[in-house]
Amino acid sequence: MVSVPLPVERVREELAGHEGRVSVAAVNGPASVVVSGDVAGLDELLARWTETGVRARRIAVDYASHSAHVEELREELLDVLAPIEPQAGRIPVYSTVTGRVEDGSGFDAAYWFTNLRQTVEFEAATRELLADGYGVFVESSPHPVVSLGVQETIEDS
Repeated sequence: MVSVPLPVERVREELAGHEGRVSVAAVNGPASVVVSGDVAGLDELLARWTETGVRARRIAVDYASHSAHVEELREELLDVLAPIEPQAGRIPVYSTVTGRVEDGSGFDAAYWFTNLRQTVEFEAATRELLADGYGVFVESSPHPVVSLGVQETIEDS
C-alpha cells in the first residue's frame, strides 16, 4: 500500500492504466489517499509521485486490502465469517462501507467482506459526523495518530 497526499480525483486520474492492478483503498481526507494492489504497480506510481515531488510513502503491509486482490479470497472469507450473528448495538456506527448510520444489525459476513474489498470512505463518514454535530473522534486503528491529522485537515477544508 502507498499513502498519497493528493485529492482522490487526482489519484484516480493517476491510476489510469493500472485498472485491476492498483485501487484506491482509502479516502482519509481532502488530500489523504491510500492506494493498494500489485507491488509492481505501486512501485511505478511511487516512483512517478516521488519524481514529481509528491511525498507519497510506502505502508508496510504484506496484503492488498481494499483492492481487486481481495476477490481471490471472497468464498473463503464468506465461509470463515459465516458464523457471525450481527445484532443491533446501542451506539450507532457511521459506516465507511454503506455511507449511512448503521445500528450493526446488518454487519454479517457479506458486510465484512465488502468492508475489506471496497474503498474505505473515511473522509465521507467523518464529514457526516461533523455535519451531525460531533467534534471529538476516537479511531481504533494500528495508526491512530494519522486520524488526528485527518480530522484537522477535514475541519480546515
